[in-house]
Amino acid sequence: MRKQQVVGVVLAVALAAAFVLTGCARGEHPEPRGSASEQPGGSVGLQQTPFPAQSQPFPSQSQSQSPPPTPHAQEKSASVDQGGTSRTIPLLGHSHGTDGAEGSSSGSDAVVIVPQASVSPSLPMQVPAASPAKPGTTVEKSFRIPVLYYHSIGVQPDNNAVLDPKKLEEQMAYLAKEGYTTLTLQQFLDIWFGRMEAPPKSVLLTFDDGYADNYTYAMPILQKYKFHATMFMLPGKVGDGWYVDWEMAREMLKAGWDIQSHGMTHPYLNQLKPEQQQEEIDEAARLIKEHLGVESEVFCYPYGVFNKETLRLLMERGYKAAFTIEQGFTEKTQNPLQMKRLFVGGKDSLATFIQKLTKGG
Repeated sequence: MRKQQVVGVVLAVALAAAFVLTGCARGEHPEPRGSASEQPGGSVGLQQTPFPAQSQPFPSQSQSQSPPPTPHAQEKSASVDQGGTSRTIPLLGHSHGTDGAEGSSSGSDAVVIVPQASVSPSLPMQVPAASPAKPGTTVEKSFRIPVLYYHSIGVQPDNNAVLDPKKLEEQMAYLAKEGYTTLTLQQFLDIWFGRMEAPPKSVLLTFDDGYADNYTYAMPILQKYKFHATMFMLPGKVGDGWYVDWEMAREMLKAGWDIQSHGMTHPYLNQLKPEQQQEEIDEAARLIKEHLGVESEVFCYPYGVFNKETLRLLMERGYKAAFTIEQGFTEKTQNPLQMKRLFVGGKDSLATFIQKLTKGG
């Protein structure tokens, strides 16, 4: 009898040991207090690190990454190492194909031609114009102006929407050497509406989205050559740390840049209800006027898409022009609310840049 009791105890101990070992093998460990998942500085939960505050410094020129638009059609995010901390940032979608064009508009009413006569040519901006026409006359001479558009300026060799500052410097040096005139937005519109003749080798430089690296990298390079440019900004993105703030925008104005609207938040306008489109257009214009004292009279379509409601809203508000992402020179035969431009990609060689500049693609 005693022997059977001993055997029973041994079996019980063995079973208990087996149960514990099985639990360990499955990872069923009770989590100790104060583990990483409960600590704000632990290794778990860093994926939701918030955006840097507006007062924090932007990435220095020595850093190799900037918050670029992605060459994909939908908004995405990417993890960027800034100051030793992994931050998840939103990247605006730009579907640039092999030819550099972004995604085209979709829907049966996505592209609508508006008679040019319905758009008023008057524009109350006071900027000196080169080769002005005589008072009371218009210039009928035809023109073909390359309107170049950029996005982010930084170092991301695999992202065609991000241009290396060294390449931008090379391109601006070429323009200066070849005697190009970089137009102000007022000069461009004066040429378009026949108030002045286009200077030889005219070009309009535009930057979409209003990334902070336009201020950090592009502005000093253009200042070096005394060049003008236009930035289409997103007031709804101001303050998240990756786009220009209002003080930066004011400095860019002083440096010879024009600043106009790209909408509030970079939506697909042709997918919004008319009242939602109106909010995107009006609120952006209101904030630009409030913070910069600039009237929004030229628009740039987010993703290059729009519909008849977009065009109606712009006309009713007196917009003089709007830019698409359709590739080609800007010519008088185009509708002023559907002007073409030429995309400058991060993978473009200088030869490719010259080809686009001189041949329109």
